[in-house]
Amino acid sequence: MAKRTKKVGLAGKYGTRYGASLRKQAKKIELLQHASYGCPFCGKTATRRKAVGVWQCKGCKKKMAGGAWSLVTSSASSVKATIDRLNKQKMETV
Repeated sequence: MAKRTKKVGLAGKYGTRYGASLRKQAKKIELLQHASYGCPFCGKTATRRKAVGVWQCKGCKKKMAGGAWSLVTSSASSVKATIDRLNKQKMETV
């Protein structure tokens, strides 16, 4: 693999092309998609991206759907919070 500098990190492969702000955006996205995430099933920090929106835990071998660049998206978090709140209200009324 090509040697990258400390300052630009993963964006070093683009050299001087595409402009600084676009390279910074690409670096941020690539750091997110190459990171390991905590598995919601087994709790290990072993969940890695397999394809766009497909994530797999190396600990429990489960495959799950997620965001394109990160396992949990902000919209998915808000939907989950809303569902939890509605379920809690439903249990209180019963």
